[in-house]
Amino acid sequence: MELQNFRDLLESKVTPLPPITDPSFLSKFGDYGGCQVVVIGSSTHGAHECHEARAKITEHLITNYGFNIVAIEADWPDAESIDCHVRRRPGPLAMMEAAFDRFPRWLWRNHETEHFVEWLREHNEGLPKQKQIGFYGLDLYSLSKSMESVINTLTHTDPDMAKLARRRYGKVQPWIRHMEEGKTERIKAMIASTEAEVVSMLKDLLQKRLDERAQDKDTEEFHSSEQNARLVAGKHKHSHCLPPSTWPTAPHPQSLSNISVSLSNQTPSATTKP
Repeated sequence: MELQNFRDLLESKVTPLPPITDPSFLSKFGDYGGCQVVVIGSSTHGAHECHEARAKITEHLITNYGFNIVAIEADWPDAESIDCHVRRRPGPLAMMEAAFDRFPRWLWRNHETEHFVEWLREHNEGLPKQKQIGFYGLDLYSLSKSMESVINTLTHTDPDMAKLARRRYGKVQPWIRHMEEGKTERIKAMIASTEAEVVSMLKDLLQKRLDERAQDKDTEEFHSSEQNARLVAGKHKHSHCLPPSTWPTAPHPQSLSNISVSLSNQTPSATTKP
């Protein structure tokens, strides 16, 4: 495609935006009422203007079009600590204070995100539980933290299953340490030997949640553990399939898709991802 043709195509598809402070800024986002998912990207990975615009657009979509899930590019356990805050779910304050503490910290540990989180908490106040807006993470890097979260949640909801999770995940922890030390051959053998443990943990949590739901019990906290266990299983499988050089960083697309589908099933109406 010639440069001029590309420029003409681009200009026919884009909408120029006024400054965020301009009263007409949000009027440019009035055609999303029929959408289930709105994906908000950014031209930079951390500029103040992008963070502020993303927050304002998301607030607009929630307030005017009933979007009820905010799914961000962040680790599930970190985002869940924010969800506990904005929906007043049980959870220690220390979890939220430690959220988004790994690279790149500036992406979510900033004033714009903090202001949006407090806006969301205020927006949710007084709403029925099923109408509150959830806040979730879609990244898949938090292997150790996800295992810890499963154990910590189960300690309060099902102590016997927590002991089982501690035993099963305890067999996985050594290969994480070897991964950090670069001992690839030892890691390959340990990954193969622990796959059944992480898959069994996920299956048990799924069955537990189904059993609880059949008894009309609130299964939200089990949903959280299930998602963390799903992430652990997906990352474990991914590490088994990829070259060792990619283990610390590469996410697993299928696991990402599974989390997205699970969120849609958990709250089956419109969704937004800032």
